Amino acid sequence: MEDTDPKALLELKKLNLEIAEMERSWWKRPSYILAALPTVLAVIALSVGFLNGFFSAQLTKLENQKHDVEAQIREFEGTRNALTAENEKLRQGMDEKTQRIIGAMGRLNENVSKVKLLTGLVINERSKCNKMPPEQIAFLNEMNSSVDNLRAEIAGLADVKNK
Repeated sequence: MEDTDPKALLELKKLNLEIAEMERSWWKRPSYILAALPTVLAVIALSVGFLNGFFSAQLTKLENQKHDVEAQIREFEGTRNALTAENEKLRQGMDEKTQRIIGAMGRLNENVSKVKLLTGLVINERSKCNKMPPEQIAFLNEMNSSVDNLRAEIAGLADVKNK
């Protein structure tokens, strides 16, 4: 090869540059500097944070927030327990009143049956004697139909209660 060959000169120059790069100390090489720079900066930032008390302040703040949250949880649990107790008390009151209503409906149904029976007996007895005026018979018939309507309403209330 000739010494004047531009390709050979460039290759020789390249080899010289690579050898010079290899002879430099590792800490002077850009690739190592670029790799170590973020680590060094992170260590410096952490050191400054510890020295200034930033992390201890954040820890204290988090502990205070934890205590606040725990206090709120206790408060909410107390409120929940009070509401649960009140709900149970209201449920028991509702059950008691429902039982009273059921008993009253049963007694009302018995009384309605007695009224119906009595009006039927009065109509039969009076019609046998032919002494009852027609307006009284009409009134008793109307009363019988009212009693039937009342009995139907009682049955409807019983159906609503069962739902």
